[in-house]
Amino acid sequence: VHNGRGELRVDQPTRPKSFNITRNRWDIRLNNSIPFDLEIDNSAGEAEIDASALTLTSFEVDQAAGQADVKLNGDQQKLAYVEAEVAAGRLDLELRGTYPSMREIRVETAAGQIRLDLTGHWGSDVTVKVEVVAGEAIVKLPRTANIIAKANTMIGRVKAKGLMHDGDQYRLDVPGATATLRLNVEANVGQVVLDVVD
Repeated sequence: VHNGRGELRVDQPTRPKSFNITRNRWDIRLNNSIPFDLEIDNSAGEAEIDASALTLTSFEVDQAAGQADVKLNGDQQKLAYVEAEVAAGRLDLELRGTYPSMREIRVETAAGQIRLDLTGHWGSDVTVKVEVVAGEAIVKLPRTANIIAKANTMIGRVKAKGLMHDGDQYRLDVPGATATLRLNVEANVGQVVLDVVD
């Protein structure tokens, strides 16, 4: 702890001590009453992260290869920034809670699949950037917020369900909505799916 801020770092060995199959499993429980930034770096394998009960101000996860399942649900009063990156593999990022302070969400993968669930309740305008070099981006959107989305693919296609195509944008205008989600979704090679769900 330094100047009222604490840092916890948990590492595992970078190389196994034998040629046997090595498994590292971490079960970490954190205090849910203290606001904090959470940053997770995982080189390979599977990561299951449920930070729904925590009081987060920002969240970042960087996964080199494998699969990351991340849940940031719950009443996230202070969460303002989310960044998730998987170099190769699959990323499931679920935001189905309440987010009055969220400002920006950034998600990317070089090769693989991104499944982003944004069907939570949004109290302010949010900028969302999703980038896939090769693979697929599937984004679930709420029917309770205004949506302005740009979706592009160089080789592949864009599917938009529940959105009106307006020039180079896909839109959903909700009378009385207090928030607008502004999305920029790009897949160089692959598919983009935007799906408005109830």
